[in-house]
Amino acid sequence: LLPVKRSALFVVAGWDHPTTILLLSLLRILHCRYIIWTDTPYVDRPRSLLKGWLRKKWLAWILRGSFRILATGTVGVKAVVSMGAPINRSYSFPFWLDLDLYQHSRRLATTDHKLRFVSSGRLICNLKGHDLSLRSLSAAMSSYSGQWEYQIAGAGQDRGSLEALAVKLGIHNHVN
Repeated sequence: LLPVKRSALFVVAGWDHPTTILLLSLLRILHCRYIIWTDTPYVDRPRSLLKGWLRKKWLAWILRGSFRILATGTVGVKAVVSMGAPINRSYSFPFWLDLDLYQHSRRLATTDHKLRFVSSGRLICNLKGHDLSLRSLSAAMSSYSGQWEYQIAGAGQDRGSLEALAVKLGIHNHVN
């Protein structure tokens, strides 16, 4: 594994894909700081007895080790808390950003640090919303004078349209 700075903070969306399960397990074992961002989870989805028990124990372990849990709305917060998330680290986090209320820190813009945004997933916009991320970052970072980049890890049918959108938005030099 690559060395990770102690100040690193990982944001992981969901926990139901094998690669996400592996990533979260590694982050927990290596004592890395991570945030889980999820919509409202299915708490009572039918599963076999053994699979249901293993999933419940693993999720409680992962949620207890997280730096924060961001869920959609009060219902989402209640669901993750019922699954083992500490209530004092569980927050309602909407899927939108009010740009009028968002102000960039001048202190960040004057440091040598590059802001890095990373997402992963299949490059299928109607499922994963990478196009929304490009549009949001374009709007949010338009007045930011510091260095930043957005790295997308994934493959899929919308790669070309995402590259074209980055060019259209004028952020292609920040997107890998």
